[in-house]
Amino acid sequence: ERRCAVRDEQARSVADALEEAGGGQSRFLHRRQDTDGTCGDIDHLAVTPSGVWVVGAWHEAGARVTVAFANGVCDDDRERLLVRGRDKTQLVRRLTCQLDAVVAALASYDVPVRGLLCFLDAELPRVWEPVIHGHAVGDAERARQVLQAPERCPALADPDRQDLSGETLLEHGGPVQRHDPAAVQQRD
Repeated sequence: ERRCAVRDEQARSVADALEEAGGGQSRFLHRRQDTDGTCGDIDHLAVTPSGVWVVGAWHEAGARVTVAFANGVCDDDRERLLVRGRDKTQLVRRLTCQLDAVVAALASYDVPVRGLLCFLDAELPRVWEPVIHGHAVGDAERARQVLQAPERCPALADPDRQDLSGETLLEHGGPVQRHDPAAVQQRD
């Protein structure tokens, strides 16, 4: 029971940090359930004026996070996400699967959908901005940069369309249903 309480508190603090990084123009949907069991629950969805972001976020204080290339070759099969020196590439595969589910849910809209792997309080490269399998990798500052990007998607530039996209995700019967309706109502 104590572990669950700690895990819930960490999840709330990560959600709060993402909402702060998103600024006033981003809308968030947290803890979306994977109803068909293929991708795992979606941690966070951000609907921003520049598009929809599927965000996997973890609190990794002091952890060194980097993208490595096996044998120095840069391609999806050889890219590895390392957290504290351990291969965490499965997080990238999971995010890709979740992103594909959101793309399918929003297929009737002309809205870009992108992925972000966010490691709060982690040590990340400052010389370059890591990307793996097309997904941005970063900390709270990187999340702020991508979520508040100056580019605008015409379909989402209007705040009413942001709500519409959020409602579409809520209504979709697939992998983006609410995980815990009572908790989500408090955050949405």
